[in-house]
Amino acid sequence: MRPSLATLSLLAALCLPAATYAQLSTYNDARLLSTLNPAALGQPVGLSLGLSSVVDQGVNGNLLVGDVSLGVGALRVIAAHPFRFEAYGLGYGAPIVTRAFTSLASLTLGADAMVGYYGERHPKYSSYVGNGTSLDARVALPVALRLGSTTWLSLTPYIAPYAEVGAAPMGSWMDNGTPCFPSFESANCRFLYSGHYRSHAFGTALGARLTAWRLGIDLGYGDIPRGYFNPRVPVSMAISVRF
Repeated sequence: MRPSLATLSLLAALCLPAATYAQLSTYNDARLLSTLNPAALGQPVGLSLGLSSVVDQGVNGNLLVGDVSLGVGALRVIAAHPFRFEAYGLGYGAPIVTRAFTSLASLTLGADAMVGYYGERHPKYSSYVGNGTSLDARVALPVALRLGSTTWLSLTPYIAPYAEVGAAPMGSWMDNGTPCFPSFESANCRFLYSGHYRSHAFGTALGARLTAWRLGIDLGYGDIPRGYFNPRVPVSMAISVRF
């Protein structure tokens, strides 16, 4: 048991410097969620279906999230196709080490890997020409404390250092080939997508999962402290039902 506790303590100690390095990161819309696969938190999955808000609060629409037990963990599939964007994700999460204190309390070190795709869709007369696409691959190592019974009522807060890399769209505002700044005086100023740049992030996420029988409610905050690179508040919420 002592090696397990040492591993958990070492990972927890890494969370603080990871949060500091988050300010050196760049943002990617393909980071679809700030919550994690429940299997990585030591939670039972079976077959779960739910809805989640998307980290990009600038668009209307929710993500359909499905989890299914596979091996020691669970496979996660994400899909969404509302009016302004499309998003897809595939991931896997599993517990690595679990230390049970009592039947109602345990500490889990887990791993959660996710690959996400995010595609923008702009209307014909939008100021944006083309549709930006983003790709992102992320690995998180959560340390989760479960309080309560996984078969009835439990609360599981966690802290999760993570690293991610991806590709995000780039472009510039142009007016008939001349750089411009969007304003009412410049009616022909359009944003032209011209390629992608490499994005990366290294930081720490916070979250909690509340379960009541087969119902799960998740809340996650993607970065502590919030980096200057992130134009949006990296929060997402989800609700799911385990069958």
